[in-house]
Amino acid sequence: MMLDRAQARRRRLSFVAGVVKKFTDDRAGDLAALVAYYSFFSIFPLILAAVTVLGFVLDGRPELSADLVDSALAQLPVIGNEITEPGSLTGSPLALVIGVGGALFAGMGAMYAAQTAMNRIWYVPRRDWPNPLKRRLRAMGALGVIGLGSIGTAVVANIATRLEGLAALGRVALLGGSWIVNVGVFVLAFQVLTSRRLRWRELVPGATLASTLWFALQFLGTWVYNAALRDEAATYGTFGTVIGLLSFFFLLAQLTILSAELNVVKAWRLWPRSLTGLTPTEADERVLEMHVEAVLPKGVSVEQLSSGWSRRPR
Repeated sequence: MMLDRAQARRRRLSFVAGVVKKFTDDRAGDLAALVAYYSFFSIFPLILAAVTVLGFVLDGRPELSADLVDSALAQLPVIGNEITEPGSLTGSPLALVIGVGGALFAGMGAMYAAQTAMNRIWYVPRRDWPNPLKRRLRAMGALGVIGLGSIGTAVVANIATRLEGLAALGRVALLGGSWIVNVGVFVLAFQVLTSRRLRWRELVPGATLASTLWFALQFLGTWVYNAALRDEAATYGTFGTVIGLLSFFFLLAQLTILSAELNVVKAWRLWPRSLTGLTPTEADERVLEMHVEAVLPKGVSVEQLSSGWSRRPR
């Protein structure tokens, strides 16, 4: 009780508590885990496709192969080993089809789970969820936005790290531009994945947080890989890389959904919340009402449900 009253009196603390409370109430962590699962398995078909494309590109170009050995690409699992072994890369149309198809299948699964998460946290009534065809179109749109955005940010970040003659201020500017692009990607993804028309400004706070956390995870993952995995034995390094990728996707999915929850709490002023449930607040009552409305059949309102319940014989 004392903790409840203490957090309710502090605006910033109660806002953070409201975001965490809603994340827990929505069981958003379970949905984020499903997003991470599909995202993780989409990496390996992408690696297969990347190796196949490199096989086509490097055919008869030993000088380009030598350049790639000295690049950051040589540090990637599987791809790095193939690059450093001359003549090991070959282009196979079948492998390319399997790789791209597998990546699309797993990626669509991740976007399906993300749509479910966004619709649930924004309390979109189940009757208003898109039909299977529209869900696939939305998933493809979100996958395209995220894919193009990821390529764009990776290119900008790679330019910033490889230009040795670029001043420190220039590198910071490039990384800042990459961060801004990432914010835009998250805003678009949040909009496309939600079956409710949202105002763009409602999505900016969560997208800003998600982009910042994404960059922090990226730098942390790079540091862990360089410090603990790159120079280890091949078996341990590969095992550690796989565990690291799975952990990275899990944390990224959890933090992304948490950032989206921030948008909902801020847009609808769903704080302060009661942590114990013993002293429900106005925000608690609004959350309960919206949750009930989201699961009611079409044409049935909360008022009708309450009226019908009050008339039941006791």
